[in-house]
Amino acid sequence: MFPSFRNYSEKLKLRNITTGKELAEALLMETGVACLPDEEFGLEPKQLVLRLAYLNFDGKNALKLSMKLNVDPLPDSFVKNKCFNIYSGIQKLTTWIDHL
Repeated sequence: MFPSFRNYSEKLKLRNITTGKELAEALLMETGVACLPDEEFGLEPKQLVLRLAYLNFDGKNALKLSMKLNVDPLPDSFVKNKCFNIYSGIQKLTTWIDHL
Protein backbone atom coordinates (compact mmCIF):
# COMPACT_ATOMS: atom_id res chain seq x y z
CA MET A 1 0.00 0.00 0.00
CA PHE A 2 1.36 3.41 -1.02
CA PRO A 3 -0.97 6.07 0.45
CA SER A 4 -0.50 9.76 -0.25
CA PHE A 5 -0.98 12.31 2.52
CA ARG A 6 -0.77 15.41 0.30
CA ASN A 7 -4.38 16.31 1.09
CA TYR A 8 -3.24 16.80 4.70
CA SER A 9 -0.11 18.81 3.91
CA GLU A 10 -1.35 22.02 5.55
CA LYS A 11 -2.35 20.25 8.77
CA LEU A 12 0.92 18.30 8.78
CA LYS A 13 2.89 21.50 8.22
CA LEU A 14 1.37 22.87 11.46
CA ARG A 15 3.13 19.95 13.18
CA ASN A 16 6.39 20.66 11.34
CA ILE A 17 5.93 17.60 9.12
CA THR A 18 6.82 18.46 5.54
CA THR A 19 8.51 15.31 4.20
CA GLY A 20 7.68 11.64 3.95
CA LYS A 21 10.54 10.86 6.33
CA GLU A 22 9.19 13.21 9.00
CA LEU A 23 5.72 11.74 8.54
CA ALA A 24 6.99 8.16 8.82
CA GLU A 25 8.92 9.04 12.00
CA ALA A 26 5.88 10.74 13.57
CA LEU A 27 3.62 7.78 12.78
CA LEU A 28 6.09 5.29 14.21
CA MET A 29 6.65 7.28 17.40
CA GLU A 30 3.01 8.20 17.98
CA THR A 31 1.14 5.11 16.77
CA GLY A 32 3.66 2.29 16.38
CA VAL A 33 2.77 2.01 12.68
CA ALA A 34 5.90 1.42 10.58
CA CYS A 35 6.15 3.04 7.15
CA LEU A 36 8.86 3.76 4.63
CA PRO A 37 9.04 7.31 3.29
CA ASP A 38 8.62 8.31 -0.34
CA GLU A 39 12.29 9.20 -0.81
CA GLU A 40 13.24 5.54 -0.21
CA PHE A 41 11.47 4.78 -3.50
CA GLY A 42 12.97 7.58 -5.55
CA LEU A 43 10.11 10.04 -5.06
CA GLU A 44 10.48 13.64 -3.98
CA PRO A 45 10.53 13.92 -0.16
CA LYS A 46 7.77 16.51 -0.06
CA GLN A 47 5.26 14.30 -1.89
CA LEU A 48 4.13 12.89 1.48
CA VAL A 49 3.75 9.35 0.18
CA LEU A 50 4.44 6.36 2.41
CA ARG A 51 4.70 2.62 1.96
CA LEU A 52 3.12 0.75 4.81
CA ALA A 53 5.23 -2.03 6.30
CA TYR A 54 3.48 -5.29 7.19
CA LEU A 55 4.90 -7.54 9.89
CA ASN A 56 3.75 -11.01 10.76
CA PHE A 57 1.48 -11.16 7.72
CA ASP A 58 1.06 -14.44 5.90
CA GLY A 59 -0.22 -13.22 2.55
CA LYS A 60 -0.19 -16.69 1.04
CA ASN A 61 -2.50 -18.01 3.75
CA ALA A 62 -4.78 -14.95 3.57
CA LEU A 63 -5.10 -15.39 -0.21
CA LYS A 64 -5.87 -19.10 0.22
CA LEU A 65 -8.56 -18.36 2.81
CA SER A 66 -10.07 -15.58 0.70
CA MET A 67 -10.36 -17.90 -2.30
CA LYS A 68 -12.25 -20.43 -0.17
CA LEU A 69 -14.86 -17.76 0.62
CA ASN A 70 -15.43 -17.18 -3.10
CA VAL A 71 -17.02 -13.74 -2.59
CA ASP A 72 -16.14 -10.39 -4.08
CA PRO A 73 -15.60 -8.08 -2.35
CA LEU A 74 -14.36 -9.72 0.80
CA PRO A 75 -16.33 -8.80 3.91
CA ASP A 76 -14.72 -6.31 6.31
CA SER A 77 -14.72 -9.02 8.96
CA PHE A 78 -12.28 -11.06 6.85
CA VAL A 79 -9.63 -8.34 6.96
CA LYS A 80 -10.24 -7.72 10.65
CA ASN A 81 -10.03 -11.41 11.59
CA LYS A 82 -7.49 -12.82 9.11
CA CYS A 83 -5.24 -9.78 8.59
CA PHE A 84 -5.45 -8.22 12.03
CA ASN A 85 -2.06 -6.45 11.99
CA ILE A 86 -2.94 -4.72 8.74
CA TYR A 87 -6.43 -3.84 9.97
CA SER A 88 -5.09 -2.55 13.28
CA GLY A 89 -2.36 -0.48 11.63
CA ILE A 90 -4.79 1.16 9.23
CA GLN A 91 -7.18 1.93 12.11
CA LYS A 92 -4.33 3.58 14.06
CA LEU A 93 -3.23 5.54 11.01
CA THR A 94 -6.80 6.71 10.31
CA THR A 95 -7.33 7.79 13.91
CA TRP A 96 -4.04 9.72 13.89
CA ILE A 97 -4.97 11.53 10.67
CA ASP A 98 -8.46 12.32 12.00
CA HIS A 99 -6.87 14.05 15.00
CA LEU A 100 -4.49 16.32 13.07
